[in-house]
Amino acid sequence: MKILGLIFVLIHFVYALESVDCNQIFEQRKAELIRELKKIDQEQQNLEIMQQERKKALTKLEQDLEKQQQELENQKQELEAMKEEIVKERERTEEALAALNSKKSSKLIEMYATMKEGSAAEVFQSMERALAADILFQLEPKQSSKILGKMEPNAAAQITVLLRKGPPFDKE
Repeated sequence: MKILGLIFVLIHFVYALESVDCNQIFEQRKAELIRELKKIDQEQQNLEIMQQERKKALTKLEQDLEKQQQELENQKQELEAMKEEIVKERERTEEALAALNSKKSSKLIEMYATMKEGSAAEVFQSMERALAADILFQLEPKQSSKILGKMEPNAAAQITVLLRKGPPFDKE
C-alpha cells in the first residue's frame, strides 16, 4: 500500500506540474493574442486615418475640378461673345467695303460710259481681260457692243468669252 500511495502521490505531482505548465502556456498565448489584437487595432486606426485623408484630398480635387470647369465655361462664354462681335464687325466691314467698291465701280462705269467708243476700246485692249470684261458687263449692252466693235478682234474675242461665262470675272 505504501507503494500504491507513493504512486498516487507521484501521479498527482506529475498532474500538478502539467497543469502549471498548461496555465503558463495559456497565459503566454493570451499575452501574444492581446499584443496581436493591439497591433491590428493600431493598423485599423491607421487605415481609417488614411481613408479620411484620401477622402479629404478627393473632395478637394473635386472642388478644384468643379472650379476649373466653371472657369472654362466662363471663358467659353466670353469667347463666344467675342466671336459674335467679330462676326458682326466683319459683316459691317464687308458691307462698307462692298458699298465702297460699288461706288468706285459706279464711278468707273460712269466714266467709261461717257467716253468715246474708240478711246474706251484702246484702254480696254491694254488692261487685263478680266477687268475689261467686268467693266463692259456693267455698261449698257449697246455701248459695250460699240466698244467691242472698235477693239482688235483677238482682244474682243477673249473679252467676249469672259462675258459669256459671266461674273465673277477671273484671270485666265
